[in-house]
Amino acid sequence: MGLGEDGYEACSFCEGNSLKRFKGCPSYVRREGVESLTPGEAVEFTDLFNKRTSGVDFRVSSYASNTISAKGIEDTLDAWECFDNFEAEVVVVDLPENLSPVQSRQQLRHEHNETWQVLRRISQVRNCLVIAFTQADAGSYGKATLTMKNFSEDKRKYGHVTAMYAFNQTDEEKDGGLLGIGPIVVRTRGYKISHLVTVLQCLEMGRPMLGSFWGRVKKKKPEGKAAQK
Repeated sequence: MGLGEDGYEACSFCEGNSLKRFKGCPSYVRREGVESLTPGEAVEFTDLFNKRTSGVDFRVSSYASNTISAKGIEDTLDAWECFDNFEAEVVVVDLPENLSPVQSRQQLRHEHNETWQVLRRISQVRNCLVIAFTQADAGSYGKATLTMKNFSEDKRKYGHVTAMYAFNQTDEEKDGGLLGIGPIVVRTRGYKISHLVTVLQCLEMGRPMLGSFWGRVKKKKPEGKAAQK
């Protein structure tokens, strides 16, 4: 949490003792000398990551945009299992919109729907977790909280997922290192789109997850005469 510039130190007692009661109260701490990674540093840390995962059942398969389809991913997984005895338990796809179509069709939305159908089939047939990142529509720009209306390409993708979550972030939250994650579709339980989890992060330090709490940090009201108008 740290000591803020105004001398206020946020209490973190409930974070380790009662997660249901814990509410985030971030205080901004100025850090000197924190800069983004240089290309050389990125390569260095990538090499270090590869050494740490050496011998671990972890594989990365990279392709240029529009050069492999969801069916191609399925074929790759089959080949790994057949020839290397490697059975994937988690498959991460970034992102389905950049995949080539399973079959060329007249309308783009039908191609995207079929891509999501195949990704769903992978999870069902292989009994594995498939995680796919997708884009929102232009109407999402400037919105504080995304809803089911903010789908891109084809809304039928909602029908193929077990759960879909939105990354919500205003400009103010981005500056403060706050990210709101909320449900769009959840089939295994009841949910509310407004029920978000706030994640504390510092991407400049390579730390996407510093902590989390239920709810959202409320925007501070302006002080002085402006608040009275």
